[in-house]
Amino acid sequence: MSIAIRYDDGRAIPPNPTAAGPAALASAAPGHFVCTGIDDSAMSPARMKSLGVCVGRPLELVSSGDPMIIRVCGSTVGISRQLAAAVSVVPETPAAEPITADI
Repeated sequence: MSIAIRYDDGRAIPPNPTAAGPAALASAAPGHFVCTGIDDSAMSPARMKSLGVCVGRPLELVSSGDPMIIRVCGSTVGISRQLAAAVSVVPETPAAEPITADI
């Protein structure tokens, strides 16, 4: 069974059958990701949402130190590794290039 994930603007994130599945942001290397879940037993999801981290939203992990530096919604934010451990992410797949033709 596959789960469809969508960006905030409704674009679908294509499934990647070779991907191992969601991983914790705290264990990720710097790069571009999409949030797939927030563990609400570890913290308040409302707190992460106020920072811009929401399910389906793309984010960039800039630095994997402590605090971890992420870019989300045009802002750069520092979050503790403890908070980052509760955020599940998958690598962001690049958008398909538009097809153009000379007519």
